[in-house]
Amino acid sequence: MMRDVAQSASDIRDETQSERWVAEWTGGAWSLCSGSWTLFHDGDKVDTAIPFQGAPADTYGTYATWHFGGDSGWFEEWDDYEDGLDCAEWCDEYRDWLATLAPEEEWEEIFRAFQTDDFRPNSCGGCI
Repeated sequence: MMRDVAQSASDIRDETQSERWVAEWTGGAWSLCSGSWTLFHDGDKVDTAIPFQGAPADTYGTYATWHFGGDSGWFEEWDDYEDGLDCAEWCDEYRDWLATLAPEEEWEEIFRAFQTDDFRPNSCGGCI
């Protein structure tokens, strides 16, 4: 059974969050790890070389991993864990890139945009 990773992303998004910055990850369903990032600002695609393209954005969140377990060894078991950089650490890590995109006052919005679709390998169950 595949875990609903979309639920985790929706839990992160705050109803009052600005939609000025939106990041989308194309991976999903049974191939969450295979995808690419696209960044939008006010609905327009931003032409930028995303430094973590093709990989997790490394934003802080609660993620899940699975393994086979149970008495028979054939039951899917899920474990939640916390991982990633908090907003300040992430902005510091990507400071040079962020400075080419927006004033520092908007960096947290960009962090939150990537956090919404961020993932970790082994978190959707697609490779089961």
